[in-house]
Amino acid sequence: MSNQNTLLKLNVPRARITEEQKNESDLLQSEAADFSVKEMFVSRTDKRGIISECNSVFERISEFSKDELISSPHNIIRHSDMPKCIFKLVWTRLKNNLNTAGFVKNKSKTGKYYWVLANFYVEDDGLFSIRVKPLSSHFEIIKSLYIELIKIEETKSVEKSSEYLMECLQKLGFANYDQFMSTVLKDELELRLASRALNKSKLISVHSTDFQKMNLELKNVELIKSNLEKSLDSISEVVRGITKSRVKEIQDIFNTDTFGRVCNRLEVLSVNMCITANKMANEGAALYVVANTFQATTQKFLKVFNEFKKSLENFKTQLQKSENDLCQAYFLNEMLHFTVKNEVGNDVSDFFLNNLYLFKTARFYFCDIKKTQSDFIKNLHLTIRHSKILFQNLVRIELIKTGGKIEGSRSDELTRLFGPFIDEMDRFVEEFKTPTEKIINLLSNHYELMQKAIPLISNMDFLLNETLTYLVTDNNLNEKNVA
Repeated sequence: MSNQNTLLKLNVPRARITEEQKNESDLLQSEAADFSVKEMFVSRTDKRGIISECNSVFERISEFSKDELISSPHNIIRHSDMPKCIFKLVWTRLKNNLNTAGFVKNKSKTGKYYWVLANFYVEDDGLFSIRVKPLSSHFEIIKSLYIELIKIEETKSVEKSSEYLMECLQKLGFANYDQFMSTVLKDELELRLASRALNKSKLISVHSTDFQKMNLELKNVELIKSNLEKSLDSISEVVRGITKSRVKEIQDIFNTDTFGRVCNRLEVLSVNMCITANKMANEGAALYVVANTFQATTQKFLKVFNEFKKSLENFKTQLQKSENDLCQAYFLNEMLHFTVKNEVGNDVSDFFLNNLYLFKTARFYFCDIKKTQSDFIKNLHLTIRHSKILFQNLVRIELIKTGGKIEGSRSDELTRLFGPFIDEMDRFVEEFKTPTEKIINLLSNHYELMQKAIPLISNMDFLLNETLTYLVTDNNLNEKNVA
């Protein structure tokens, strides 16, 4: 469930406007060059933050020329309204090889400001970033929060502002920045997909007769563009499914401590039932068989429960990364589609040579995403299997309870002694059965969604590989640039 509305509940005090802020130029009070939702700007830096690549959208919005941007530190566009603790957070995560997303306020060459949702990807030799226009209500809250963070940094320290940031996130119900980031990515993409659906242009239909009038390069560009569009549409459907997935309801359904206590109660119940039946001699012989069967089934249940708990905890840990990866897969695909659709000119070879780094970077991440998603779906399948075995054992306990109820009704004494055991078994099945059914349904639905995602990621990986091969063979690019 989205925390978008929850974010609005955070009571961030309004910041006081300083005299210095009042005297800022009019340029600082208006957005920079129009930044469309359909646009994306890209940059690449080395480990020191020195820009090595950027696209034309970056140039236009930052108002710096490409020559001015290349070899300059990325903080050439840093705005003074950005809290230091945000950059500290981002760089700490990136140094730990964690891809990161966050809201950033930048400043253009002439002093205008503009906001972006920045997606940072870690590379062996630096960073790659895709920036898009923020759309969600999270953005409005973050703007107010950043003002408060700056005030804390001015009066106290960066460490205190970092603490305040985490306190605010926890008030919103997020255990850490990863959970917050995951919610932001999903909500931003949901709005972005809705915007794209409204403004989507029709695919250019290229017939074989048209190909005869085009040279080989243009023909391949249209094919690449068409394939990227189709792949983008397919990934969009999966991302929509993720944003609407209810699988995180498992967090509310399954509480490890609560279910653990229930399991301990079950174990004690089975032992006490055997002891009581044993004391009844011949009169309790049938119930002794029931009690022993119950104890054996309980042992099996507890073993399966521990396996289920372990795989479910792994699933919950991997789920967040899986969702983030699929959101980033969308951004990477859209970035390539946007670039090929809007920036290719008459000289196709020059275009691909200048933008080769985009395809290489996307291929690198799609290879990585394909592996992590494959690992995730294996664990998801294992969790479903354990949950189904768990449910089967619950059904067996329910049948044993029914048999015990029948045997226990043969005399008033048996009813008096075994009635409480039967009632406790009934409560146990009631506590466990419905939640387990819900978990199986949620996991199975998510599995179906992931079954659609894996082929799409593999297809995109294949498409990028074929595109890079084409760049070498048909555009005479140096093969070492593609490796």
